[in-house]
Amino acid sequence: MNIIFGDAIEQISNTHTVLELDTFKLMPSEQLVKAYCVVDTIPLAEFSILENNKKIHQQLITQYQKQDWEFCKSAATALLGRWNGELDTFYQHLLERITKCQAAPDDNWNYWIVKDSD
Repeated sequence: MNIIFGDAIEQISNTHTVLELDTFKLMPSEQLVKAYCVVDTIPLAEFSILENNKKIHQQLITQYQKQDWEFCKSAATALLGRWNGELDTFYQHLLERITKCQAAPDDNWNYWIVKDSD
């Protein structure tokens, strides 16, 4: 799997399976930059459900940004093992973040991850 940031994704999304991941807030500029993955290998058995899995993944990202934790937990769990397992670590980290958000709700929560320029 390859990770791509920002607008470069538009050039390859027509020929590859591309999935949105996280959004990063780069400091000190406060610019928001999205990260995407390009899935290298899709098992033949998953080709018939590829479009459905892509939709579920995009809904997961959308609902995560809206803090719909129950949907996110269900979707992330359903997607574990898909994409030849290439995104399993991402889904597991997302589930960990959701668990923390549910345990300690924060009215100032944002979906982006803050990164310093260092």
